[in-house]
Amino acid sequence: MPSQRVALRRSACKDLERLNTPHMPWIFAAIKGLATEPRPHGCLKLKGSEDLYRVRIGDFRVVYQIAEDLVIIVGVSVPGITSSQVDL
Repeated sequence: MPSQRVALRRSACKDLERLNTPHMPWIFAAIKGLATEPRPHGCLKLKGSEDLYRVRIGDFRVVYQIAEDLVIIVGVSVPGITSSQVDL
């Protein structure tokens, strides 16, 4: 499969800046991997959306959108933790 470009929305960049975790290399590796495999094993299509998907990396979730030749990272989150708790 040809490689796709990966872009991050501003909201995803902010999410990544707020996360202070030793798991960052795995998160970035998974994001880079979406360029070659936009629908990796274990990804889920989000209900109520035509083109949004979610992939788990440990406790983290990466939400992304697949366009023709572009994968757009929409956000990165940790379930059960609000954005105000991430900065602690």
